[in-house]
Amino acid sequence: MLTAAIRLYSAKIEFGGAAGEPVVVSEVTPTDIVVMVSALIEAVGLNLWDVSMWHSRVKYSR
Repeated sequence: MLTAAIRLYSAKIEFGGAAGEPVVVSEVTPTDIVVMVSALIEAVGLNLWDVSMWHSRVKYSR
């Protein structure tokens, strides 16, 4: 389910659609986010430098 959600959100961002907020902020903590993001980064073999390059490239439509 998480994989499908990631792919859907990514596609919406990539193709210029308004994807909205990825999470309900009142229902997760910053720690929750960092734990998940860290696991995702590790799962695909990225490092923080790679992530910073993508972050500066992607324009988020909110």
